[in-house]
Amino acid sequence: MPRVRIGRWFQLARGTGSLSSREVACTAFLKNVFGGGEEKPEEEEYDGLSPPYTVVAKKDSFEVRLYETYLFVETAYDTRADGIAALATYFDGGNNLSVKIPSTQPITMQYEPSSGSELKKSMRLFVPKVAGVPAMPTGYGLGINVSSGELVAVMRFAGNITPEVATAKCAQLKKALSREGVRLASPDSEGTFRMSQYGQLYQLAERKNELWLRIDKEDLKKLSK
Repeated sequence: MPRVRIGRWFQLARGTGSLSSREVACTAFLKNVFGGGEEKPEEEEYDGLSPPYTVVAKKDSFEVRLYETYLFVETAYDTRADGIAALATYFDGGNNLSVKIPSTQPITMQYEPSSGSELKKSMRLFVPKVAGVPAMPTGYGLGINVSSGELVAVMRFAGNITPEVATAKCAQLKKALSREGVRLASPDSEGTFRMSQYGQLYQLAERKNELWLRIDKEDLKKLSK
């Protein structure tokens, strides 16, 4: 998997420094995916560059979304810079069709319990609909998967995602769901969770984040929109 020093990512994000051919792809990716600034308001018309969903319930601290079937490209990663660099190659033509694909948001990180003390981490991005068959990634460690019909409880928050913040937000959302009598669905009922980020990768302003937890579809009737 490609590795780029964090210092280089700051140069890439600013568009400064001498770039290698691999970094050219990363620069364009950062500007397109993370250079959009503010999170897209919910009332805006759907632009086809994020996973499609319908809000089916709202509470004070979270909302519930029903996601449609969609494709995503994903990779396992050690550092976020590694994951972003790998995904960038796919969108910049590193696929079996050698086509550039419109950049999408949000970038979503999934954390799963593993046998050791560390969580198993993967990073994914929505693959938008384009003419013809889906482009398959050619880069090492990349894969295309499908998500269909997920019912997800979503809690928004700002700031950086640290292990402490992730633990606190998970506990907060789980407590709110429990109060409503809503159960988690597998694999989130076994400890898996997802964090999604919007906006610029490096910015002084607070980041806009979401915690996603899958919930049992049988419990949707317990929530009112």
